[in-house]
Amino acid sequence: MDASRSGVLLSVNLAAQTLPTPHDTGRTGIGKHLVSWPVAVCDPGPKRPGHPRPNGLAGDIVCTTEHHGGTDQAVYAYAREDLDWWERELGYELPAGQFGENLTTQGLDLANTLVGERWRIGGAVVLQAPRRASRARRSRTG
Repeated sequence: MDASRSGVLLSVNLAAQTLPTPHDTGRTGIGKHLVSWPVAVCDPGPKRPGHPRPNGLAGDIVCTTEHHGGTDQAVYAYAREDLDWWERELGYELPAGQFGENLTTQGLDLANTLVGERWRIGGAVVLQAPRRASRARRSRTG
């Protein structure tokens, strides 16, 4: 593990309910909220539509399993630095979880993350696979 790849975990965020999407494409679990309790993490296995547990965090909701979930999209991280940039661009506050991230981090260069890379966050190791923004997230930023 590269010791220079360390950061801070600011929040763990879960979607407890689904919300209608703005383009009538069904339901979405993008609006995630900070939780204050420990959350179990697992590898859900390969992505497959209709999988009852497509994500890696217990209690999180994934609605569009053909585009989300599976081993390489089990947990989504987003940097607080990027949320701050979007706040300046959009002119309003963006709380953690706004873009559907399960983990809000600080001090990690997520744009240059590689699949399977290991990060040190405090005393824990987190595995993360990057992914592209979904249509639901893009619709929130225009």
